[in-house]
Amino acid sequence: MSYRPFAGEWLGGFPGVLLSGLGAYAIQALSLSPVAAIALAAHALVCTGMLVVHHYADAPMDAAAVPPKRTTVVALGFRNAKRYAAGMAGVAVLLDLWLAVAFHHAFFFAAVLTFPTIWLHLRINPTNLESTTRNELRVIQLGIAAGLSTSVLLAPILWPLLPLAALGYFAHLVVVAPPAALARAWRRAPVAQSRNR
Repeated sequence: MSYRPFAGEWLGGFPGVLLSGLGAYAIQALSLSPVAAIALAAHALVCTGMLVVHHYADAPMDAAAVPPKRTTVVALGFRNAKRYAAGMAGVAVLLDLWLAVAFHHAFFFAAVLTFPTIWLHLRINPTNLESTTRNELRVIQLGIAAGLSTSVLLAPILWPLLPLAALGYFAHLVVVAPPAALARAWRRAPVAQSRNR
């Protein structure tokens, strides 16, 4: 699917997140809900925007591949790919705000936590691996926080998920151990160190 622009996002990423979430909801509730579908669509948009960021580092190699691997990033170019990813996050914010007004105020927290991802997408420097990694991690972290905070506000009995998710996330960071130069990409380098680079 990566050889065709937009196919990976709309035939893989978005429906994968949406359908897995709806499946989990249906197993627990023994029904489907339009509210759950809209909330999951918002979350899937955040995840799909992150998927676009995942292609930035490979774009030069993808474009030079034979046959060319025309990912969405290659087809749109970096500037428009950033706008495309930010647009997905913006639609997610609008869906969460609509759910907050029409259904439950808990979705307001999802909107508030998703809103910064628009800015993060727009400020990424796709040609800089540290910028891409740092901002992609922030989008992931905010997506997790938006989903969990809304879930716990809707069903307070789920509060044990918060420390478990944090523990799982940090364990994941330890296990995947990125290269030393990127290990702390989600943090700003001290000014003195950044000048020496």
